[in-house]
Amino acid sequence: MKQKMKHPRNCTLGTVLAVFLMVHASRAQHVPLGALPMQFNSSFAGESGASRLNHNLSVQTSGTHVVTQVLNYASYDQFVPQIRTGVGASVSYSNEAGNARMSQSAFATEGSAYSVSLAVAPKLSMKGKYTLSPSVEVLYGRYQSEYNNWPTAELPQKIEGERLLGRASLLFNSQKWYVGASYLAPLSSTTRYRIAGISGVDPLPPSFYWQFGYTFQRRPESKFSVTPQVVFRTGWVTNQLFERFRLTAFMLNLRYGKFVWGVNNAGFHVGFQSARMRLIISQFASRDFERTSYVGSLSFRYVFKQNGEAGQAKW
Repeated sequence: MKQKMKHPRNCTLGTVLAVFLMVHASRAQHVPLGALPMQFNSSFAGESGASRLNHNLSVQTSGTHVVTQVLNYASYDQFVPQIRTGVGASVSYSNEAGNARMSQSAFATEGSAYSVSLAVAPKLSMKGKYTLSPSVEVLYGRYQSEYNNWPTAELPQKIEGERLLGRASLLFNSQKWYVGASYLAPLSSTTRYRIAGISGVDPLPPSFYWQFGYTFQRRPESKFSVTPQVVFRTGWVTNQLFERFRLTAFMLNLRYGKFVWGVNNAGFHVGFQSARMRLIISQFASRDFERTSYVGSLSFRYVFKQNGEAGQAKW
């Protein structure tokens, strides 16, 4: 039976749940922007004009808490010319394990998460120069984390969640730029926690995402180009914390021929990119409290031929 907690414990619980939700949200930020086209906007499904496969493997070690996270993301999308519509699907799996410290006490943590999604994105051509694409997407995911030897009984021993989300997106783009917006809302979503025998539920709030990208290039045949991309988020993180306009992900990509390099939300990156394939390695390391934190990411993309012709992903 759910019991009403006193105000001090509510404050502690609210802080823990806020940190937990932001940690799970930050996992997606360790995926370089562009590694998964539909990550923030499902209207990118079918954007390449052909079939496209994307995969990203990320590893994060937290020096402060000695926790290692491994994240696996994959997506597939294609353009169906008969109905002028893009369709896409994505899957993800992540796990974490390690030891953390709070005050002078140590505790062990272990968790996992997975999700799947399906998207449909019709394409409306405007004068052959611009494309307007509305889309809808359904996402389902589960996650759980368990903690042993918490330093105080007022903190959770277990947090788990199940969510069914809906996303509506809009993308307007040309060969050189794009502007996108999406609204992600829970259709059925809860976060459950257990604290010293007391249980409770915390819902997931909705969010807006705004995404922009532009390619600077002197001429279409020029070998050198610069492409900045950014994603901003607006919405509630928890019932007490509202973000008006937060930078969620970014990429500054420089390209000369088939060689690419730059910086993104997962670190510095280098790689290879052609019309049909892209391979990028991103890395970032920092020192905190005499420990080293590290984020490493390997992103792969391949665009298949369709009707004997190769498609080309613009972003």
